[in-house]
Amino acid sequence: MKNLCLSLIALACLPALAAGQVVEEIITRVNNQIITRSEFERSKDQLKEEVKQQNAADPDKAYADCTAPASARAPEGSVDMGTGYDCTDVMAHTAAKTINPAQRRWRNTLVSAMAKQGFVNYSKEWWHFSLPGASGPAYDFPIPARRS
Repeated sequence: MKNLCLSLIALACLPALAAGQVVEEIITRVNNQIITRSEFERSKDQLKEEVKQQNAADPDKAYADCTAPASARAPEGSVDMGTGYDCTDVMAHTAAKTINPAQRRWRNTLVSAMAKQGFVNYSKEWWHFSLPGASGPAYDFPIPARRS
């Protein structure tokens, strides 16, 4: 019975094999599991769809740089501070002159709220704060190697 099933499967594939067509392209093997091109593409499309449903940045869209208006930058779920988080442009300096009044108010609100808790702003990055006196000796301890 098993041989009959295998023979029928082989007969069904003969036209494709005779024509020199690839039935399914194997692209890799992960943990002894074969991954085909169609499985990879299906997983990639599913992941893109999940990202879109989570209101995250669209992976297929070309966004503007971190100094562009908030509507043109990749969405980051925050108020408009004038630049994106982690932007290294001079426009990201806390006291940048090129931001609008609303962005200035948001930055001032952030700096004020953090200062009330003892944090000090790094003037070249509106999001960067330090807590004086919080640093102490490094937690330096040996990590023994695992033995298998």
